[in-house]
Amino acid sequence: MSKLAKANGFRMWRNAVSFFQGWIMARGDGNPLGLKKMQATCANLGEHEIDKSCYLGLMGEGYMQMGDLKQAADTLDEALKLVKHTGENYFTAELLRLRGDVERRSGDKTSAEQHYLQEAIAFARSDCVYAPLAGRAPSLVE
Repeated sequence: MSKLAKANGFRMWRNAVSFFQGWIMARGDGNPLGLKKMQATCANLGEHEIDKSCYLGLMGEGYMQMGDLKQAADTLDEALKLVKHTGENYFTAELLRLRGDVERRSGDKTSAEQHYLQEAIAFARSDCVYAPLAGRAPSLVE
């Protein structure tokens, strides 16, 4: 797909391929170069905002898995800000769930964690959801 996208000038698809190659590297074996590839792809998106909140969410999850909770929180906050700007909500519930998970992993079991998780559940139950959260519901009650 990458060769086809490059040959035909499909920048959006080239970015998607590049991002998910990085995601597989980071998610599969914890390779930090995967996160760097994801970062480079997000930087390459420029003003292109379609799917960027999803990319930022997955990148935030990568930071969280590698133990960089500060960067995870910052990246997820950027994604949530972008969602408010664009109205692209298909990944919003998952962003909120991930943000709550960052709070939980930080060891600070505060109302912030509960706030994000309750907001994720409420959003997932709302009318404007595509429900990427469906397979993850059990982690919300841990």
